[in-house]
Amino acid sequence: MGCSVQKLFSDEGFRPDKEDHVFAAFAVRVGLEIGVGGASERLAMEAVRSHMRILEAVVDSMVLTTSPPEPMLAIVAAMEMNDSEETYKAAITTLLHKLVLKGIVLDRGLLGELSSRLLLLRARDKATPGGKGCVNHDPVRRQPKVQPIRLSRFLKTLLGDTLGLPDSDEQDNLREELLQEASLVWINFTHIYQLPLSLGEVTESMLLNAWCTGAAFQCVHNQPVIDGFIVGYLGKLDEPFQSSRLITIPWQLKAKSTAAASKLAHSLTAPFIVPQNGGSRHKPWHVVILMDLAASSASPHCDLTCAKAVRPKRGEEGQEVWKSYAKANESEGKRYCLDIHGHRANNYPVLFGLEKQFNTLFMRALGCPVPEFVPYAEKMAEAKNCMILD
Repeated sequence: MGCSVQKLFSDEGFRPDKEDHVFAAFAVRVGLEIGVGGASERLAMEAVRSHMRILEAVVDSMVLTTSPPEPMLAIVAAMEMNDSEETYKAAITTLLHKLVLKGIVLDRGLLGELSSRLLLLRARDKATPGGKGCVNHDPVRRQPKVQPIRLSRFLKTLLGDTLGLPDSDEQDNLREELLQEASLVWINFTHIYQLPLSLGEVTESMLLNAWCTGAAFQCVHNQPVIDGFIVGYLGKLDEPFQSSRLITIPWQLKAKSTAAASKLAHSLTAPFIVPQNGGSRHKPWHVVILMDLAASSASPHCDLTCAKAVRPKRGEEGQEVWKSYAKANESEGKRYCLDIHGHRANNYPVLFGLEKQFNTLFMRALGCPVPEFVPYAEKMAEAKNCMILD
């Protein structure tokens, strides 16, 4: 264990006030892109020299690097970042003010991808028993071990015990039904891996590899329908493992000042799963999460529905019909959809104590630091895009 910490952070251990340490910790967990310029190049070279980052190429004096998809490094980073609330808060403050806001690290993406990955990992860490992030210590051998958690615990940590739902008989009943089914699902991701290509369906072997390595997935920018997904296991962990019980928990992001239309939530669904034995693809019951950042949302707002996804018509929402919608001989299966409007701590209670930092990241995704001006900034961007297309 100590050797892994030394390799990632050097002999002095993790320092949440040091840019290179913070970059190393977040890079192996959420994926970070280094910018251009002297400061960025110095950070890249220090990361290669001292923090296990891989040098890919040097092109016209531009240094290209990447973090290795190494599960042990993600576990070590989780342990060190979550040593205490003060450590985590100091680390994310360093990431924001010394790296992101200075352009040394890019939070590129029109939908708030970086902030959403941080949010999901924060909920995962907080939901993990033992107080040491995604791992617990073995008191004798001092060996880190991954600590799976129930999906129900993850959702309640992310959204609160009531999942942020309005007080009504219909929503109360749906919430209890969802939490009951989610209590049978386990998740164990420690880091989020960026997919290189768009996907239409997933294979059972892909999900198995993700489960074994503790990975969740961020989709490419032009991915239809979903923006990422967590891998879950529907079954008991003390019984023989069956890869056919692996499922996905997808999410989608929206970063507009106005709430997304209800038809968007109705169209969200998980990808079909292709079995290892070459049998017919299938889609188990699943939960989809719509994170509608909706900057103008001043109060908590969340809706829960339980219905099969509605396949959009060709060209609707600017998309072709996705390969993972059910065909004539297939079924969409049971699906819950959590539609969350807003980006504050009253929407995501897991953000209490870190709301200022996350709000700054969210607002950067919206293209304007002043909430009242966001709608005008969006219209200007749309007009600019129309001029380019013309």
